[in-house]
Parts: sequence; C-alpha cells; structure tokens
Amino acid sequence: KVTRFFPVLAQYEQGNVYHAKNLPAEFENELLTFPETKNDDMVDALVYAEKAAMKSKSTGVFVI
Repeated sequence: KVTRFFPVLAQYEQGNVYHAKNLPAEFENELLTFPETKNDDMVDALVYAEKAAMKSKSTGVFVI
C-alpha cells in the first residue's frame, strides 16, 4: 500500500492536491498517520481516485 501511495505523495509535494474546506478531519488524520494508521480505507480511495484522474488526462490539479 505504501508503494501505491507514492504517486499521490508526489502530487501533494508538487502542490497539485487541494483539500476542500468541508473535508472530514478523519481524512486528513488518516493521511497524516499513514502507514501507521489502524484504518487506511480513505488512503486507498485517494490512491484509486488519483489514478482515475490521471487516466482521464485531467488538468493536473486534484481537489478532494
């Protein structure tokens, strides 16, 4: 799972990911504690969403 997260991490590092203001705090907490977090379902969902966005040739900016 950590390996699959690397492309998402790269998008964060490049400043291409923005969080919506109403994003649940649990989501950010899971991201910040990954991979040591007990539950990583939201991280998995983010990984697959990023893959889908990249396949659709999006603008390169990812808002969640």
